[in-house]
Order: sequence, then C-alpha cells, then structure tokens
Amino acid sequence: MCFSTETTLFFGGSPFPAYIFIQGGDISLKVIHPICAGIDVHKNFMTIAILTTTKNGIYETQVETFPTMLSGIQAAMDWLLDHDCRVVVMESTGKYWIPVFNLMEESFALTLANPYFTKTFPGNKTDRRDAKWLAELHRLGLVQPSFIPPKLIRELRDLTRYRHKLVRARSAEKSRIHNILTVCNLMLSSVATDIFGKSGRNIMQAMLQSKSLDEDLLSDLVLGKLREKQRLVPQRKCPRGKLI
Repeated sequence: MCFSTETTLFFGGSPFPAYIFIQGGDISLKVIHPICAGIDVHKNFMTIAILTTTKNGIYETQVETFPTMLSGIQAAMDWLLDHDCRVVVMESTGKYWIPVFNLMEESFALTLANPYFTKTFPGNKTDRRDAKWLAELHRLGLVQPSFIPPKLIRELRDLTRYRHKLVRARSAEKSRIHNILTVCNLMLSSVATDIFGKSGRNIMQAMLQSKSLDEDLLSDLVLGKLREKQRLVPQRKCPRGKLI
C-alpha cells in the first residue's frame, strides 16, 4: 500500500518540509515542479539547467550557458519558454542576480534562494552542476524562498537608501567645514545658529574671496536676525588673506 506523510528533511544545512512516499520499502520524494530550471548567475554569464520529469518519474536535463547582457538574458528567456519552463530558481549571488530577476519576474515564477541553504556536496563544483543541483532541489520543493518585495517597493527602497546615503554625506561635509573654521580660529558657529544659512554662506564666500570682514561689508552680507549680532561676527582677514 502506498501512503504519504509530511516530514522534515535536511538539505543544504536547512530543514525544509517535503512529502515522502513509501512503498514496498522504497522511499521517494514527491515531485512538486515537473518542469523547472536552475540558474547559476555570474558576472559575465549564467548557466541554466532545465529538468523535465517524464511519466515514470525520471527527469531529463538540458543545460545551456548565456551571457548576462540584455540580449543574452532575452535569449535565455526564449530558450526557457521554448521548453515550456516557467518555474525558475536562482541563487542570490552578489548583485549579479538582480538584472536577471528584474527581467524575468513578469514571465516566470521565480524563486530566489539563499546560497547558505542550497549548498551542494563538496568537491568537483562546476557551473553546470550548481545549476542542476538548484533545479533538482526546486523540483522536489526543497528550496526555501527568500522574501522579495514587489518591484515598486524595491524601487522606492533604492531611492530612500540613496537619499539616506546623500544626507549622511552632506552631514559629513558640514562637520568638515565646522572643523576647518575652528582650526582657522573663525568661530562663526558661536554667532550664527546655522552657518549654512544665507548669512553664513555669504560670510564664508567672502572669506574664500580673501575679502576683509569689516563692518561695511558685514552689513551687506548679514541678513535677518543675525544683524543684531553683527558686532560679534569676527571682523578680520584670514591668515595670508586665504581660508585654508
């Protein structure tokens, strides 16, 4: 009698549930994806292995290598569709998987795998074997998918991360200018709350142009509430007439 039970198997160092069929002492795993592909992505090329399961449970393997240029990715997509393969798994290798994933996500059911959980057996590692190993695991439903947010969320996340990076760079430059003024004994920050306001920038621009900060010039440079503190603004010329 044939029956099935759900158990926990250990593949690639990570437990993942799979269905086991036991019949007459023989143990076999249930095929979840009869036709699937595994992609081993590198910087300049990617290797794709397609596994096609026949009626008797045996699978056939076809392996091809494509460049990771746009034309190569499109050729790989056409090759997969020609073999009626719409289920694909790939490893998150550096940043190289991102353009492949972005182009394929609308036409295929993609699964992104953490390489830590898809480790193969040591020895004789090749790109063809890695791609085939990924496909073999995915064929049996043994690949633990990584969370990938929708495309719009990914784009928004990239923008917010880049903005955060620019804000940190701006803050670092402001701190550097504060330190330069302190070393030159120009305590502008003791007078102006924000030395990067309109008045502060006018004063620093005048110093960069080697102008003497006398009372007449300051009356033209200082604006707003800082006029009340005009007498406190250093009226001096930088050493050697230059701000270093």
